[in-house]
Amino acid sequence: MDWKSAETLAERIKIRRKELGLTQEQLASLAGVSSSHVSFLETGQRGENLGLAMMFKLKEALRVPLYFFDVSGLHMGNPSRERDEVHA
Repeated sequence: MDWKSAETLAERIKIRRKELGLTQEQLASLAGVSSSHVSFLETGQRGENLGLAMMFKLKEALRVPLYFFDVSGLHMGNPSRERDEVHA
């Protein structure tokens, strides 16, 4: 499964971490958080709302675009999708 088809942020984080071949501990180290924090994120116990600082830490660690964190279907910051919607 590709992270783009995941319906929740928790699923996206877990899928992307595995795509990169990282353990929860490795992702935690890259993002500067505890491994238990990563576990909470991947199980949805932290909810869908991340603080801006956490979002940017995960963005860098997971090497993903900002729209990775948008699960509303709007995919902010994805110019190619916006272009497709305008020309549809």
